[in-house]
Amino acid sequence: MIGVDDVRRAIVVGKPHWQQAALVVLGLGLAAAIRWFTDRGAYGVPFATFLPVVVLAAIFLDRPYAVATAALSLVLVRLFFGLDVTILSWPSLVLFVAYLLTAIFLVAVGSVLRRTIQEMDRQAAQFQAYNAELQHRAKNALQVVRALASRASKAPDPIEFYEALAGRMDMMVKANELLGMGMVRRGEIGELARLAMEPFPSGAIAASGPPAQISEEAGMPLIMALHELGTNALKYGALSVETGSVTIDWTVSDDEGDLLWQERGGPPVVPPTKRGLGSRLLVAQGGLRSVDLRFEPAGVVCRIVIPRAV
Repeated sequence: MIGVDDVRRAIVVGKPHWQQAALVVLGLGLAAAIRWFTDRGAYGVPFATFLPVVVLAAIFLDRPYAVATAALSLVLVRLFFGLDVTILSWPSLVLFVAYLLTAIFLVAVGSVLRRTIQEMDRQAAQFQAYNAELQHRAKNALQVVRALASRASKAPDPIEFYEALAGRMDMMVKANELLGMGMVRRGEIGELARLAMEPFPSGAIAASGPPAQISEEAGMPLIMALHELGTNALKYGALSVETGSVTIDWTVSDDEGDLLWQERGGPPVVPPTKRGLGSRLLVAQGGLRSVDLRFEPAGVVCRIVIPRAV
């Protein structure tokens, strides 16, 4: 039995051009055959069997194919059922105009409906990834706190130790609130990088690049990706030792930003033997066009390509 989820998937899933063209031909052929064998248009309303095909095409196919379905239905009616709008008869003209306006309305509404459902599906998948990542962060929060405490404990004075640890804990809480609530969804690359790096030792991190606004859907994924890189660097990489450092540099072109994360001076890099939950954020997803993560001997390198705001 076909359920709501099956219909939603049929609307959301991308279909190759040949498949959509085949569905247009099949739908129009079926509508024409039913009309032909019913009364061959003798009793009027020649568009009766074509209208449902236009409705389905508007909902399940890309806009060009929905428009093609409506246009071809007019051609088929003209060829096989004798509707000739060149003859100025009011019934034929009114019928033609009514069908044309109805088809335009259906294609427009169907296009909006498809985009809305696709966007809802994309956001649902993104929110699931965010929730999974927040659960992952809750589990490894103790490890991060231990790493922060280890670095702060190098302060000789207990009060200095407390202030250093408390400050870093406050920054980590602020970043986690940002990630959890999604208050920042777009902005300038440098500001987003600064927010993502707040919980980590600022003296070991250098960020530079020209001002550039990135697209709305890339803001949160970029913060989460940088935060994941920072967390891993603090636990295992360059930020886990005093001699380590991280540079974040980016360049921009007309339509995208190219950000490069580089770690230096840390422990020898050992590539992971299995893919962890956190690595789900270090792949092309959401608004990130591409993510290239490399475990080089001198330090982890990650290149992220982000679309710029229009």
